Amino acid sequence: SAGLAFSVSAFAANLNIGVVNFQKILSTSPKVAAASAKLRKQFKPQQNKIVAKQKAVQKLMAKLKKDGSVMSANDKKQLQDQIMQSREDLIKMTQQYQQQAMSAQQKSMQKIIGQMTGIVKNIAQKNHLDIVLARSSVAYANDSLDYTKQVKDALQ
Repeated sequence: SAGLAFSVSAFAANLNIGVVNFQKILSTSPKVAAASAKLRKQFKPQQNKIVAKQKAVQKLMAKLKKDGSVMSANDKKQLQDQIMQSREDLIKMTQQYQQQAMSAQQKSMQKIIGQMTGIVKNIAQKNHLDIVLARSSVAYANDSLDYTKQVKDALQ
């Protein structure tokens, strides 16, 4: 066991290691903020349709609550059916929106993460690093091993 610990220590002593705080880069990157803004703009019309549908359903429900007691049984049933159909449509619209927005967000982030991976590789090669670890995976790292700023600057 002592021999194993020594060989691991000897091996680690010859490694050049860097760390990068990917969460910090993603949360502060103008490129990520721009991608998020673009997605918000892209999906705003769908959000507006969902909000309008919600208001329409609420209006129908308010009408049923207000006038339900004085409506004919046939009119009341028609209104209830209309409410149910509108609710189902709203659920479908919302689910479709969520799926499309999530897919677009993942696609956008994969592109940025791909760029970041290339940048990390270039910085690692330039600085003769053998390993670059995610900061979140490391309990402690000396600040001199942190390449977050270089990666963030290169991502701009």
